[in-house]
Amino acid sequence: MNNDVVEFYALDEASNDGKTKHLKLSPLNVANFIKVNDLKEITSPMSFSRGNLPDKDGLFSNEIFGITKEDRSSIFAYVNLAGETFLHPLAYKIWSRLDSNIKLCAQEADNFVLDKETGKLKSDPEGETGIEFLRKVIKVIDFKRTDSAKRGVKIDFLKIQELVLVRSTNYMARFLETSKH
Repeated sequence: MNNDVVEFYALDEASNDGKTKHLKLSPLNVANFIKVNDLKEITSPMSFSRGNLPDKDGLFSNEIFGITKEDRSSIFAYVNLAGETFLHPLAYKIWSRLDSNIKLCAQEADNFVLDKETGKLKSDPEGETGIEFLRKVIKVIDFKRTDSAKRGVKIDFLKIQELVLVRSTNYMARFLETSKH
């Protein structure tokens, strides 16, 4: 993974260039984050064991995340996802707004081919579907630019492959307390 930084801009008519820095994103080196922070791995698919107690190796583990509200909101752990490719949630949101076929393809609800003339996904019963198909075609998909600066920022974000389709052996998980005990 490289050190690309994506800068998002909000339009600001008061500035000289018409843009104001709004948000910066850069890819996280997950393996390094796990090592540096000595994160524990969540290994159990079970949330609760017998007696309705949190599983000691699960997502709600008291051993991993602690028992106080402060501990549970600040301790990280990870789940090993064995090298699967995932569409980053922010990229999915942006991409699906630019092309409604992305939802159908990512959810494997329809098959597609890449139309060589338009550079867009085209429904085809003999085509392909899913995240792996999107990974293969993202470099050649034509995200049509318009006069919209917001659309341009979205397209620039989608051009950074490491932020859109994430292939990782590890994925961070953070317990977020949803109810008081």
